Amino acid sequence: MEKYYTFEVEDYVVDDFFNRWVLNNFDEDSKIWEEWLGNHPDQIFKIEQAKNIVNSIRFNQVSEISQAEVNSFIEIVKQKHLSYQQVSGNVVSAPWRFNKKLIGIAASLIAFGTIFGFLVFYKNQSINKTLSTKNSELVIYQEKTNTGSSPILIYMVDGTSVILKPKSTLRYPKTFLAGKREVYLSGEAFFEVHKDPNQPFLVHSGEMITKVVGTSFTVKAYKGDNDFKVIVSTGKVLVYARPGSKDKNEEDIVRSVALIPNQQVIYHRDKLELIKKDLPKPSNLSQEETRKMFNFRGTPLTEVINTLKEAYQVDIVYNEKAFSSCQLTATLYDDPLYDKLTTICKAIDANFTIVNDQIVITGRGCSRLY
Repeated sequence: MEKYYTFEVEDYVVDDFFNRWVLNNFDEDSKIWEEWLGNHPDQIFKIEQAKNIVNSIRFNQVSEISQAEVNSFIEIVKQKHLSYQQVSGNVVSAPWRFNKKLIGIAASLIAFGTIFGFLVFYKNQSINKTLSTKNSELVIYQEKTNTGSSPILIYMVDGTSVILKPKSTLRYPKTFLAGKREVYLSGEAFFEVHKDPNQPFLVHSGEMITKVVGTSFTVKAYKGDNDFKVIVSTGKVLVYARPGSKDKNEEDIVRSVALIPNQQVIYHRDKLELIKKDLPKPSNLSQEETRKMFNFRGTPLTEVINTLKEAYQVDIVYNEKAFSSCQLTATLYDDPLYDKLTTICKAIDANFTIVNDQIVITGRGCSRLY
């Protein structure tokens, strides 16, 4: 299995053993792949992309494929590969190891009238796209790494807010497709997930997966740590452990733990254990605490901003002199940070933007009390 560590997405897509696992889901194959992924969590991104491509091809196939269509597909791939060799000036092994079953399935897409940008991949090409099995749209991933000393705010298109802690990386789609929302975290982040019962939100962090519909929680999963952690502030969260181990049987591995507010789970990677505990006191952004912190009545803006800074540990920059007379009356404890900022800025006739990972509030200031 070690050869797969060097694989790119295109290599998985055309690998017979990988395709057998994805398409047939044999128990024996699943155990092997889950064990391997547990030892190589950095390959999860590529695996998920490749699985989506293989499944997309399967779901779009038609019942009859002519030999002419198969031959046409083979010729297209050969010609593109030949062109690549001529341009590079090197003789390289073909990135597509032809497999009759895959060729037949892919050719069915030609008959179906679907054009795939994934049909020919080149070695060492960085892949950041995956295909939806429902609507064949491309998912374009973007990645953000917090290299600073303070948490930063990330706002996703679905309305979810993420506070990404220092030395952490979040990989997420620019647009979520129907079915589910998936992001990938290495490090620590606080999530305020926009509620959507029809589209569950999944956070992949190494061997651990956190699944929610709409809630707020913290995931702490730095790559070098032995213990991963999930802390729930509001709502309900389901945490899975999907490790691989040569020393334990499949049935010995704890599969999932459900958490409610002010509970946490610690995943001990060496013991393959998920341990649930109650918090000794409510978390900083729990419902109990936010009801106290974000219930403003004629509160000076400086105090409001300081409350946000303390709660979320983010940098907020504004002209204190210009906004010195601003006051706020609002109840914001049920809103994520992005919505809190939107409400505040509307109340004081201001705007906010994210510049160099800082939240910057701009406006003319206040000439009357709010």
